[in-house]
Amino acid sequence: MANKQAVWKFTLLDDNNNYMITNSSTGVELCLLMKSEDGEDSPYRKRWAVGDYCGYPGGKQALLANKQAVWQLTKLIGNQYTMTNSSNGTRRCLVFGTNNVDQFPVLYNWGPGDFCGFPGGKTALLNNKQAVMTIQKLRPAWSIDTLVNRVVSPVTINVPFTEGVYNDLATDLSEAPTKAITLIEKGVIVFENQGQIKACNVHFWALSIRYNEQRWGYYYEAKGSIDVTLQADGSVELKAVSPSSQIVIGTGPPVCPTASADRPEVQS
Repeated sequence: MANKQAVWKFTLLDDNNNYMITNSSTGVELCLLMKSEDGEDSPYRKRWAVGDYCGYPGGKQALLANKQAVWQLTKLIGNQYTMTNSSNGTRRCLVFGTNNVDQFPVLYNWGPGDFCGFPGGKTALLNNKQAVMTIQKLRPAWSIDTLVNRVVSPVTINVPFTEGVYNDLATDLSEAPTKAITLIEKGVIVFENQGQIKACNVHFWALSIRYNEQRWGYYYEAKGSIDVTLQADGSVELKAVSPSSQIVIGTGPPVCPTASADRPEVQS
């Protein structure tokens, strides 16, 4: 992570799966976009000016309308995705051509249909691998989506901060790897990041949750979110909200999907 050359930040721009992808290896945040060179699209990084959204004139909405630096991610399986761009009016996949021999990727569409029209669909695309990108998350990102407090007395949410400077406090608070909820005279619910584990052929982020003598594990792939309900008697109910995440009672591992299901959505 310290080198930053292969570290990319994915920023969701809207509810239509449109992302801005940036890299800061030069010390300045640069957007990934496509340019036409010798008739072929090739990726490069650019910053237009000082400001948000790589300083694009007009901000987020103008960036979305321009489409050069706007990408769509389509999950195939696990942490494998296609990355597509529609700046020329047609959604094309980022691929490594000549059957994965080419050093630099280009945008390509095989024809009409899903998965950039690849013959044979998703399974064939996965086997071919030219347009399959593995996205490995390097830091945990989870949040409490909804907190319902039925306890008579107020509760507090505590986020510990280690030494350092925090510029984006809203993000730091929502995505802090460790949190605690204090219930006066009842106990403290501690949420503590446990790093990544591999289970069910998937890389999960693991979060341990403890409250007095109770223990839970929360497992998620990308951004995790939990609903927390504090009942009047001091009991706690937890619900996994984000897709492909699950809560396991106790300290056990994630539950692998059965043959009849792709992945457990929620276990509470």
